[in-house]
Amino acid sequence: MTSELAMKSKEIESQVANHIRNLQMELESYQQRLKEEQDIARRATAQGDRSENAEWQIANDAIARINVSIMSLSDTIATYKKFSTSYIPTGKVMVGSTLKVIDRKHNATLYIKIYPTGLGNAKIGAISAATPLGAAVLGKSKGAEVTVKAPFGYIPYYIEEVL
Repeated sequence: MTSELAMKSKEIESQVANHIRNLQMELESYQQRLKEEQDIARRATAQGDRSENAEWQIANDAIARINVSIMSLSDTIATYKKFSTSYIPTGKVMVGSTLKVIDRKHNATLYIKIYPTGLGNAKIGAISAATPLGAAVLGKSKGAEVTVKAPFGYIPYYIEEVL
């Protein structure tokens, strides 16, 4: 392993940590909105018959949507935190590996870190194991070649390094 790959791995992890902080801020915002909608629903309930109370119905619908968002964000944050402490390098590409891959079609070097399905942010080099590239490299070792089907054809990749 080169120090370059280790440095890129730390860089991706730092950007993912920022992503997690942003998710946490979004979660806090939803929690605040939930309290506000619950207050609206309580006030509307105090006015009497809820079956004809549009304000209560609207607040109740908003509460349901906000609760779904809160659960989804909470699960995503928990999965990121659980994932960040469980990786042990083996030399083979697996969830948690950081790779240096060469895109042979575009002659470009990519540094990527593989995250569990549903996580990741390709803009910062964190890709899900369920993406075409993530799925193609899983189980491979340094020196392997993989080909990924993309919307505009096939892209050959060479795994130059695995951390």
